[in-house]
Amino acid sequence: MKQLLSIVLMCLVGISAMAQRVTANFHETSMSEALLTVERQCKNCRINFIYDELEDFTITQRIYKQPVGDALRLIAGFYPIRITHNGNIYSVECVQKASAKITGRVLDEKGQPFPLVNVVLLSAKDSSFVNGGVSNNNGDVVIPCSNKNVIAKVSFVGYKTQYRHCVNGVLGTIRMTENTIALKQVKVKGYVPQYKMSQGGMSVDIHNSVLSQIGTANDVLAQLPRLSQGSDGNFTVFAKGTPEIYIDSRKIVDVKELQRLKSTDIKNVDIITNPGSQYNAEVKSVIRINTLKHQGDGFSLRTDNYVRYNSSWMAEQEDYLSYRKKGLELFADIDFDTQRYKADSNVLQNVSSINNIRIEQNVNQTTRYNTGELKAGFNYEINADHSFGAYFDTSRILHWKASNDGMQNVCVNGAQEGTIHCSMDMDKDNNPENTLNAYYNGKLGKMTIDANFTGFWEKDGSSKTKMEESAELDDRTVNTVYKQKANLIAGKLVCSYPICGGTFSFGTELSHSYFMSEYKNLEQYIASSLTETKENHTAGFFDYSLPKGDWTYNIGLRYEYVTSKYYDFGVCNDDVSRNYSDWFPSASVSWNKGKWGIQLGYTCKTVRPSYRALSGEVQYDNRYSYEGGNPYLRPCFIHSIDLDLTYSWFSFNAGYAYTKDPINWCVTLYDDNEDISYFRHLNFEKCNEVYASAVLSPKFAWYQPTFEFDFSHEFFDPQEYGSSAIINKPYFSFDLKNRFVFGNDFSAFLNIGYETDRHTGFRVIDHSTNLSVQIVKSFFNKALTLSLKFNDLLKQNEKWSMYGINVDASKDCYNYTRSAMLTVTYNLNTSKSKYKGTGAGNDEKNRL
Repeated sequence: MKQLLSIVLMCLVGISAMAQRVTANFHETSMSEALLTVERQCKNCRINFIYDELEDFTITQRIYKQPVGDALRLIAGFYPIRITHNGNIYSVECVQKASAKITGRVLDEKGQPFPLVNVVLLSAKDSSFVNGGVSNNNGDVVIPCSNKNVIAKVSFVGYKTQYRHCVNGVLGTIRMTENTIALKQVKVKGYVPQYKMSQGGMSVDIHNSVLSQIGTANDVLAQLPRLSQGSDGNFTVFAKGTPEIYIDSRKIVDVKELQRLKSTDIKNVDIITNPGSQYNAEVKSVIRINTLKHQGDGFSLRTDNYVRYNSSWMAEQEDYLSYRKKGLELFADIDFDTQRYKADSNVLQNVSSINNIRIEQNVNQTTRYNTGELKAGFNYEINADHSFGAYFDTSRILHWKASNDGMQNVCVNGAQEGTIHCSMDMDKDNNPENTLNAYYNGKLGKMTIDANFTGFWEKDGSSKTKMEESAELDDRTVNTVYKQKANLIAGKLVCSYPICGGTFSFGTELSHSYFMSEYKNLEQYIASSLTETKENHTAGFFDYSLPKGDWTYNIGLRYEYVTSKYYDFGVCNDDVSRNYSDWFPSASVSWNKGKWGIQLGYTCKTVRPSYRALSGEVQYDNRYSYEGGNPYLRPCFIHSIDLDLTYSWFSFNAGYAYTKDPINWCVTLYDDNEDISYFRHLNFEKCNEVYASAVLSPKFAWYQPTFEFDFSHEFFDPQEYGSSAIINKPYFSFDLKNRFVFGNDFSAFLNIGYETDRHTGFRVIDHSTNLSVQIVKSFFNKALTLSLKFNDLLKQNEKWSMYGINVDASKDCYNYTRSAMLTVTYNLNTSKSKYKGTGAGNDEKNRL
């Protein structure tokens, strides 16, 4: 009976020990410390081991809710470790007894840890076998060996075998390189396609290309196909406009975040030209930057400093600091910059009414400002399935001042009317812009949950004094004051669940926004305005993706309900206030096999005018030209069909888009005034567009070019609405991006592009040619990086002509875009941020 009770008691103790679960995240942790961590979590267990025997073995392993025995086996890995247990007592010992150990680390070509590499120790005297082992998840190698004078043979399939003479037990760091094997004049080697089909677009490999060494995410995106960067730092996707940009599922709201992300930390970039229902109905394109998984605790620092010269010197310094301990990360980002901008403009305006008025104007403008920004927050990973975090971001203009000086020549019916000397001084308020973001990422069973909250509030304002002096015409002094206020509260929830072999995603997005705009002209040349807009957005969506062999099918539907109230001097205007209730379907089918990928997709999207475009203000530019908002603007709807094809380093895209109620920037007479032109946005009936793009990116060892050919043709006839010109010619562009690789830490880039005239809406944008050069060199194992860039070497002007209704206008402006920029980046123990928030109400924030 006593023997039976003892057996039952031992079984109960064993079951109790097995029921306990271990959750831990070890990074370069000694095995002895890892075993103590397991013992502390399992109070009914006891783990016996000898410190000196296990202390040199390092562990890099994530363990989540594992029984004690399984956790110990994960810790032991491929080390020569024996684990035995009797009830709740575990014994861990090294089966290879030795008085010393050989230690080292194995890295791949990119400097990343290389696990499961075979290491064989051979005698230095006769090459006989001594011992062996493999590298762990962090690339660390620990092999018991009393002989301190050995030769290490390091090998892995597809990589060159290396031999390293080891003395005093130190193997050091070994960097593996890919191996190309010649078999009867045929080279066989591993190949990673540069372009791959992804849901809604294509994926571009960065980690295995020269772009991984170019510098920052900004530099990477500037080199990618179908992407172009504007002078404001924002990117546009060919035929799809301004994209939403994500870094590891987190929506960025500040383009400076692209400058903070190192190119060496980027795995690949997805360029999505047919985004599904999870994205706001205004989003026509998405860029998703996926980074490499880095691990590591402790303090890290990255500092970026750059100086740029065009017409004057500019500088910026940004410091990113973080501290990690297990699942907790604290981070802060501090940024200060000094900017100077100049522009020399020649503007021509022809007004055709009772009289023919011609105004020729040349203006030299200078803008100077200093800004400061502080961002601080935290992330906490409870375990692999649950994490949350928040950050607060505030930025402020420390000093801002703009001025211009120029002349106007006025002719009426071909006769000189007079000459006006114009000057302007403008000051901006230094009110802060604040953003609060919080997120939660979790998993309940098979369901994943992604929840985000965003709060945004800002105040903005400026005062402007314009002087217009003339011997022939009357003098004017025009003082204007502008004030703006914007608030936003938004939340977004996305859930995903596997159903019938596919993935079903559903969720909701809610937002409330407020925008106030006030404009005053003290001399009353134009009427003052005070407008407010309050909008509530409610959206629900679902998306289902089903893979079937080489095929993948996607279908989605989004519903949005918007209520908009418009107030004029505090009184609600029912004629302008509106409610919208719309459905936005999407669907795609794709086929992928080997290097081939084909995808056909359909989306329905909308474009809502910005709050500034909806305001009722009229802004005074000069006595002959006003610009302002239009509270009667309606959203436009875009139906598009896209065909995508990828094969290895070749990519092709073609599509058709139909736009109902398109919004175009147009110029007309101001309230039928015969002398004054008025620039604003207007709705029109419809617009059609066809477009195509082809990209070729072959690799020739140290030379890796990318050729891109783009074509688009917009079918919109301005003459139907009273314009004087026929604007319907097709647009072509050619880009050649040359990349030269001179080693693992030295590369150069030479980009040249040409664009024909672009006919869009009521405007014709003049042709242009661009040339830029960049040189990137890294030092001290890439801890220090220098980048020297020369932009706009051919000195291109901004030139366009607008053929409006009774008014034609043209502009020829040099914005001093030719520049030289030196960037110095220093990294100390850097690692990728764990922040996983995607933000909410992002498109509403952009409209604000």
